[in-house]
Amino acid sequence: GGFLGQCVATSLLTTKSIQRYSSTTESSTSPTETIPVEKIILGDIAFPPKLHPLLEQNSDAIVVQKPGDVSDPAYVTELYAEIPPTAQQVSVFHLGAVMSGDGERDFD
Repeated sequence: GGFLGQCVATSLLTTKSIQRYSSTTESSTSPTETIPVEKIILGDIAFPPKLHPLLEQNSDAIVVQKPGDVSDPAYVTELYAEIPPTAQQVSVFHLGAVMSGDGERDFD
């Protein structure tokens, strides 16, 4: 739900697919499979008041915001419960970072 997560989610929402590359093929520069994106679950401890405009529109309800703490096993279970039953593949992008002055002031 932060800046980096919104960048990834916006890209996924725009393309509606993920390109899979296989390391077993001779040419790993060409995708071996295109996987459709059925749902994007944004998980974060807090969300900004407004998301990227494309994520805010979300007319087809593909984007879901789930506030919580990934160090809480119950929260992680809730995130996985959001996966559509028809999903054949799941991709997880963990972009944990502290990218503000608060991170420098409160390093631990």
